[in-house]
Formats: sequence, structure tokens, C-alpha cells
Amino acid sequence: MGQISLAWMLCKKPYIVAVPGSGKPERLRENFEAGNIILAPEEISMIDSKLETMQFEVFGGHSAK
Repeated sequence: MGQISLAWMLCKKPYIVAVPGSGKPERLRENFEAGNIILAPEEISMIDSKLETMQFEVFGGHSAK
């Protein structure tokens, strides 16, 4: 799940740099592998549409949607 999240974030804009927490070497390796995941346009659209229907708190106390 974490790798898919990172892959989705990385494909959104060329200037986005994901900075995930990596307290353990195995997590760092997992996070690094997210750069090898290529999401199809349909997959990106599906993730985007699902996120648009969710209610969640954004770090810092601001509400998203």
C-alpha cells in the first residue's frame, strides 16, 4: 500500500518529491522501490476519484474537502 501511495504521488507532477518516513532499512528499500511502479492512466484516475469522495484531516489541522 505504501509503495502504491508513493508511486501515485510521484506521478502527479514532475516537481513533487515524496519524503516518507524510513526509520528502518527495510522500509527505506520498500519506499525506494515505489519509483519502479508505473501506474496506468486508468489506475491514476481510479485513485483520484476515490480520494475525491473521502473525508480526512490534513496534517496541520486543515480539512481536505
